[in-house]
Amino acid sequence: MKKQRSLVSPAIIIILTAILYGNTLNHKYALDDSMVINENQFTKKGINGIKDIFTNDSFTGFFKTGKNLVQGGRYRPLSIATFAIEYHFFGENPFVSHLVNILLYALTGIMIWSLLTIITEDLTGQAYKVALPLFTALLFIFHPIHTEVVANIKGRDEILALLFSLAAAGLSIKYVKQPKIYLLVLLCLCFFLALLSKENAITFLVLIPVAVVFFKNPGLKKVVTVTFVLAIAASAYLIIRMNVSGGLKSDIPGELMNNPFLHASPGQKYATIIYTLGLYLKLLVFPHPLTYDYYPYHIEIQDWNLFTGIILVIYLFLLYISAHLAIRIIGKKTGTSLPVFAVIYYLITLFLVSNIPFNMGTFMNERFIYFSSLAFCIIIAWLIIAFSTKFAEKEYLKFICLSLVLLPYGYKTIDRNRAWKDNYTLFTTDVTTSENSAKSNCSAGGAIYEASLSVTDPLRKESMLNKASAYLTKAVDIHDKYADAWQLLGNVSYVKGNHEHALECYLKVFTINPNDSVTWQNVEVVLNKYDRIDKKILICERLLQIDSGRYSINYMLGNLYGKHKNNLPASIRHLSKACHINPQSFEACKDLGVAYGLSQEYNRSVEWFSKALMLNPYDADIYINMGITYYHMGDMKKAGQCIKKGEELKQNPKSD
Repeated sequence: MKKQRSLVSPAIIIILTAILYGNTLNHKYALDDSMVINENQFTKKGINGIKDIFTNDSFTGFFKTGKNLVQGGRYRPLSIATFAIEYHFFGENPFVSHLVNILLYALTGIMIWSLLTIITEDLTGQAYKVALPLFTALLFIFHPIHTEVVANIKGRDEILALLFSLAAAGLSIKYVKQPKIYLLVLLCLCFFLALLSKENAITFLVLIPVAVVFFKNPGLKKVVTVTFVLAIAASAYLIIRMNVSGGLKSDIPGELMNNPFLHASPGQKYATIIYTLGLYLKLLVFPHPLTYDYYPYHIEIQDWNLFTGIILVIYLFLLYISAHLAIRIIGKKTGTSLPVFAVIYYLITLFLVSNIPFNMGTFMNERFIYFSSLAFCIIIAWLIIAFSTKFAEKEYLKFICLSLVLLPYGYKTIDRNRAWKDNYTLFTTDVTTSENSAKSNCSAGGAIYEASLSVTDPLRKESMLNKASAYLTKAVDIHDKYADAWQLLGNVSYVKGNHEHALECYLKVFTINPNDSVTWQNVEVVLNKYDRIDKKILICERLLQIDSGRYSINYMLGNLYGKHKNNLPASIRHLSKACHINPQSFEACKDLGVAYGLSQEYNRSVEWFSKALMLNPYDADIYINMGITYYHMGDMKKAGQCIKKGEELKQNPKSD
């Protein structure tokens, strides 16, 4: 009977997790999924890519090169390796990946229940021993702030990191009760896997020894042993990480989308950090509205004021009271020890992602609170049990109180999952929440633009393009050095037929990133359809100031000056440069021959026509133009031969 009862709680957790997140199974890839799955060159190798995944920074597989996008780099190979395995056997199949996330999340809930069952077995009060582990696990799996981690497949790094960290904690407590070597081996392995999943797990290097002392107080030797084993795993991870991605410290990026405090003073930076710590508390209690995007300036840069001061006082009080009470109750088996430890756990896990020790690349994020939210769930479960035990003897009151929290949380979770259906749904949903975020406006505008390309109805297409343009214009108004937004705005303007505005947008991209290859390609496409000659020449001259070594722009200018402005010296200058950049271009050699001929430099003209013929001996126009050149040089024989050859090729064209 006892064994049967022990299976009830895990079964409840699995069933409820499936109900909460079942509506994500038909979702597509969204947000950062492309970086780790369907656009990651290592993942797409399947099992053969696992070696590359473990020997490169986590961004390399997507960007094809090392990227210092965020301070400290990222080394999280384990979750990406699981994606590679899934890709190997199932291909691009988001259903499988979503299913695995749900199962791992349910397993995390079971691990929470199991760990707290071990911790509370020595506590006084039967209610804490039986109800608290299950209540905490249910609060955790129901909490809507976890929707990003579970519904976004990429969030598996968070799930695995916490899962293995909790497993390591459970093994540590089992070891101090029953010192077996195999438990230490498993402890070391689990903690190492947690670190390979995500760096956040490093906080458990402190938390596990503290928990062992807090709840079991087994003596110095066992605590030191556990700490030593954890340190071995952490050292191994850090050595590997430093060899692959470099140290935890690196240069802070100079781009606002990867450094939200770029334009903030030191005082404003820390005031904003404290403000976000207050928002985390608010979202834990009242998780609405939720958004994937907390980039500049969904959250405004803050100054020190009454509100930020109150938040700072709250956190200082939590720090003081947890330290004060911890000293008084360490080793004492009382029901109050768990919520005190939960506060300590909350502060330590949150500190790492708070932007205080490291720049996280954004003001805050819902996935950043995933680890820390466990503390909130423990405290709420404890309060429910304490309240119901004190004011009523009825067992069902605890479950009524719990339901009052779970029902709205469950509704919010299921509803929020719908936003993660795909990029279009997510971006167009969350832009209404993060309306002042450059990233959100850029993402929404880009998604609407991409969707409009397949729309055939002209009125609907125009409406979508106008909406995309409005979002993208707002994005660059918020952040005028946002290259991605400028490029997309240029694309929208091109499709709408406003070629001049498209070119101005692309020129703006070049002031930010002059080597953007995609934008150079876009510029050439637009210029070929742009018919305002004088403006076209001015734009090409501006482009050469950015990169004078562009073949296509020099060639275009050579033709514009020669054919439309009769400026032969300028035409020859640019065509000569084009031929120097690309000696294999018979078009440039041919046109340069024409320009020299019109300039009456006949010998040079024949020289470049001859080079053109070496590249394409079947071009009729080259022979005819060369014949005309020989005619002007007085060589009638060669003139006749060339013109005859040209006419023959016109009658009977040949190709290489």
